Amino acid sequence: MKRTFWGIQLFRRAISNFKVLKMLWNDFRGGRYRVFPYKALSAIVLFVVYILNPFDLISDLVPVWGQLDDAAMLMFCLYLLEKETEKYILWSSKNANTA
Repeated sequence: MKRTFWGIQLFRRAISNFKVLKMLWNDFRGGRYRVFPYKALSAIVLFVVYILNPFDLISDLVPVWGQLDDAAMLMFCLYLLEKETEKYILWSSKNANTA
């Protein structure tokens, strides 16, 4: 049995989700996928704004807790992205079977 750290698995899933997100965006722009990915776009914008914003829920100067709120925000955004990509994968597999 191959062991991997939880962080490495999370990183691999995130990379996979971004690849699927790119395919989603291409299909949306091409008119094939008509559901606008509001949640995915919102998650990306939310995370970028949160990281660039100088005000945190918990200051980064507080040891451990300051980084935990950033990690929690990242996890929440990855969760939103994953849900959106799951919908797209389901749509994509249904379309592949009908084409």
